[in-house]
Amino acid sequence: MQFGTQNKDRLVADIRQVVADLDAVLREAVSETGAEVGGLKGRLRDGLHAARASLAELESDVGERAREAARMTSDRAREAARATSERAREAARYTDDYVHEHPWAVVGGAAGIGALIALILSRR
Repeated sequence: MQFGTQNKDRLVADIRQVVADLDAVLREAVSETGAEVGGLKGRLRDGLHAARASLAELESDVGERAREAARMTSDRAREAARATSERAREAARYTDDYVHEHPWAVVGGAAGIGALIALILSRR
């Protein structure tokens, strides 16, 4: 449900009309007859109902937009997690293939790194 500019304008117009009718009721309540005040009250009541309906529609639209934004954010996060997981799997496959193709180079590299760490720790 889209709450467009036309609906927002209608809500503003409804609220303005309710305020104007209320102002008229207050100004004319003392000087007018009961029937005329009753008519103003009826217009005020109708305007208030229209404003409430417009406000309810606006609240519904805002809620729907918030749910849609949350859904889109969740979808993007899920896609980012999937892509990251796929890249990690690819890196693991590449590493596994390299170790199987060049085992002695990996053993030598690991031994060299271990010797370097031992040298650094022994100097402390």
